Amino acid sequence: MGGDDGHLPLPEPGAGEERERAIRKAIFDGASHLIIATDATGTIIDVNPAAERALGYRRDELVGLCTPIRLHDMSEIAAEAERLSAELGERIPPGFEVFVARPRRGHPTEREWTYLRKDGSRFPVLLGVSPLYGKGDELLGFVGVSTDLTERKAHERAVIAAEAEALARKEAERANDAKTRFLAAASHDLRQPLQSALLFAAALAPHVAGPRGREVLGSLDRSLESLRTLLDRLLDISKLDAGVVKPVVAAFPIGRLLDELDVAYAPRAAFKGLAWRVTPAATTVRSDPDLLGRILRNLIENALRYTAQGVVEVNARTEGGALLIEVRDTGAGIAEDSQEAIFQEFHRIGTADTVPGGDKGLGLGLAIVRRLSHLLDHPVTVRSTPGAGSVFAVRVPLGDASAAHQAPQPVPAAPGEAPAASGKRVLVVDDDPLLCTALSSMIRHWGYEVVDAGSRAEAEAKLDAVPPPELVVTDYRLGDGTTGIDLLAALARRGVTPMRGILLTGETGSALLDEARSLGCAVLHKPVAPPALRQALAGN
Repeated sequence: MGGDDGHLPLPEPGAGEERERAIRKAIFDGASHLIIATDATGTIIDVNPAAERALGYRRDELVGLCTPIRLHDMSEIAAEAERLSAELGERIPPGFEVFVARPRRGHPTEREWTYLRKDGSRFPVLLGVSPLYGKGDELLGFVGVSTDLTERKAHERAVIAAEAEALARKEAERANDAKTRFLAAASHDLRQPLQSALLFAAALAPHVAGPRGREVLGSLDRSLESLRTLLDRLLDISKLDAGVVKPVVAAFPIGRLLDELDVAYAPRAAFKGLAWRVTPAATTVRSDPDLLGRILRNLIENALRYTAQGVVEVNARTEGGALLIEVRDTGAGIAEDSQEAIFQEFHRIGTADTVPGGDKGLGLGLAIVRRLSHLLDHPVTVRSTPGAGSVFAVRVPLGDASAAHQAPQPVPAAPGEAPAASGKRVLVVDDDPLLCTALSSMIRHWGYEVVDAGSRAEAEAKLDAVPPPELVVTDYRLGDGTTGIDLLAALARRGVTPMRGILLTGETGSALLDEARSLGCAVLHKPVAPPALRQALAGN
């Protein structure tokens, strides 16, 4: 093996050339790149195995062919070759016209290209072409080395698609945020005057005599309540989008909720001349009774709105470990291609205009239903036939009957009743003079002693001259740049305790709610109906 001096023996003359040929053949045969060699005219003289596999041809099928015939897109080559021929005044070897103008030694030219397989399919490559020179700079031929770009192109397309999707998602999020801000701002600006109107109407009720006056006041109450419902829906949307609605899930008998719905909607169905049926159920479910009630109320109101004649009914049946609560109607129905769009905000079915006695609404009810169903994980489905009616179904998990409890339901006092907490002192603070007057008048009518103020500074000044209040009703945004929470904290520092705070606000942020809870303060969202305010004052 080794020579006498311990070194490797020197190769015999000619062995170096043979070794070089062997190395070149190993590289040529073993390369993963496609290698195609041509003579100076562009006629193929050799291809490596990788090229055979990628192109689907055997070597003997390729050798002797001129490269443009099967390997390249002729339309582009022909046009470029014609241009180069006119420019250079000489014919460039076929097949590499677009790569080599005046080839220089050691300067390969690269560009992306497309290869055509034997089966007719195409694939992209990065093709580098190097001219081969002999003695005297004689052009012997060309070697094209190609890298298959199929996977790279697929990755590039995936990246572009992902970036486009991410951009679209960001645009959708920005649009949704803008819509949420608009809803919050619009509903906040409208709540202030509506809140005053609701309180003044309630304060006016005991002073209205005669059937005609009571009829007009009743119409006013219904109109204000309708407007309050619309604004409540705007508020519901903004609160759900802001993520501040947190379900309080418990086991409870569904019959209690169905009874409430029956009492609330039977008169409205009768007013429209519709049959109304609620099937009794003794099943226990596990849900948030308030949020589930909102879902069902929105579905019932939609059914009443779009049903001109026939029946609206609510029934419940056990199915697969859940209670399926259905709201059925014989109304206008919904075309199949609209059954997804109806859950989008502000989408209204055109038939609302033609249903006698049906108000058009804002198209928010089902948008709220969709959000609440996702929040509670209570799937909502719809089956509908245009002209025949619709069935909306809510799937609610069953609950443990032994864990269910009947929560006492607060009953609002009638306007003329003397409140149980009569004589308690209430501090009312609101920077809107009209609303402050309305609140004070309403609360005084309920038998409370009222101290009112338009700012935190005025409230603190007035409290220097009177005994401390037992309750504080304050707007969140006060005109002097402070908040109702600042006021409550300042009163607590002054030792004005024990005291309960009630915060009136149109804000929907979770930070506000958390801060209010830390002070033991109740939060009522404007516009607040007088019965709800009265319950809050009574501690219910």
